[in-house]
Amino acid sequence: MATLKDIAAAAGVSITVVSDVLNQKSRTRRVAQATSEKVLAVAARLGYAPNLHARALVLQRTYLVGLVAASIHSSFYGGIIAGFLERAEGAGLRVMLSYTQRSGERAAAACSEMVRRGAEGVAFLEELPVFRRPPPVPMAATHQLRARRRLSVVAVDHAQGAALAVRHLLQQGRRRIALVGDDIDDRLGTAHRLLEEAGAAAIHCRPAELPQRVREGIDGAFAAKDFAAIEALGELLSAGLGVPRDCALIGYDDLQVAAAVRPALSSISQPKEEYGRVLADLLLEQLAGRPARAVLLTPELVTRSSSRPDG
Repeated sequence: MATLKDIAAAAGVSITVVSDVLNQKSRTRRVAQATSEKVLAVAARLGYAPNLHARALVLQRTYLVGLVAASIHSSFYGGIIAGFLERAEGAGLRVMLSYTQRSGERAAAACSEMVRRGAEGVAFLEELPVFRRPPPVPMAATHQLRARRRLSVVAVDHAQGAALAVRHLLQQGRRRIALVGDDIDDRLGTAHRLLEEAGAAAIHCRPAELPQRVREGIDGAFAAKDFAAIEALGELLSAGLGVPRDCALIGYDDLQVAAAVRPALSSISQPKEEYGRVLADLLLEQLAGRPARAVLLTPELVTRSSSRPDG
């Protein structure tokens, strides 16, 4: 197994520099970026594996962080969790994961237990509990727009996502649009306002009501989540209506199932893995002593057969 001495010799630097880089002290000791990158590359090439227990004892750190997830189901949550684990574990941290089933009480209890077990910081995927006192450790959360003391946040610009859906439907010549299912993060509300500004008609309906609305003249539909869009798709096809011939359809989230249904569902894609990586980066920043901040990610439109005649 490679030692610090082996890495120092191969990289042409001192053992102290190698120690500073591998123990993440390179910034405070002002090690040049190029030198840090060289040391890390040599360490990877030589297969260096740090003794985390010994390092924790010396530095009085646990190298543990927590991730409290409201859900672990669907490719959406799985993608965020995968991105978080990739970044956090790549930084030498171990991750404790808790699944709360969207319970604020469970989220608070999970956070307390993680801190009790030595978590240096905790990240929350969607379900952020209400804290009666300042958090005991640095924290980061998704689905929040405002950073607070010791709490960094990352969210997706859902107003931009709704705008992408509306613009696409209008470009396809659709002028009477149904906004389907429950609203989430004001996605449908934003779409309604944008349609009115464009002089297009907008109505709200349930998925089961969409076939009748199409018979009354609706020619496009936007749902705030893929599951509602897929339910609406089934209703349209069962009623003998064509998609996109009679009604162009767009969902939101771009889950794996969106590409699997027929016709394949156009959807607004949230950058799932990037969401998780940014969440981990924000927590790492706070652990390094940097201030809390907010990040807003940009969604993308993925067009498929449900909204384009050419598929």
